[in-house]
Amino acid sequence: MGTPQTDSKTTTPEIKLIVTDIDGTLLNDDHSMSDRNREALRKAIDSGIPVVLATGKTRASNESVIAALNLNTPGIYVQGLIIFNPDGTVRHQQTLAPEMARRVITFSEQRGYKVMAYSGNRL
Repeated sequence: MGTPQTDSKTTTPEIKLIVTDIDGTLLNDDHSMSDRNREALRKAIDSGIPVVLATGKTRASNESVIAALNLNTPGIYVQGLIIFNPDGTVRHQQTLAPEMARRVITFSEQRGYKVMAYSGNRL
């Protein structure tokens, strides 16, 4: 077999956006950010690549990460149900109508399931 040929016109794709999970991805098991991760994201931000956080948790529980990276981008929180603008205002949220929420709670309680719900930044 011969050596694989490379196309001299092949280029590395331009990175336009970085979206990262937080727990277990950006943060270590002890909920700290490694210097390597911090430096890599700072380098990306400084070169004009937006960094967006996406997590199942609330925005309030991740304020320290936002501050550590000095993020000025929207973020995706609560399993994608809420998108916050950089200033903390809600950009988009997916909600249940009150009647549907009552039906879900009744259905769950009748079957012995526990219900966990978010309202804004509150669990």
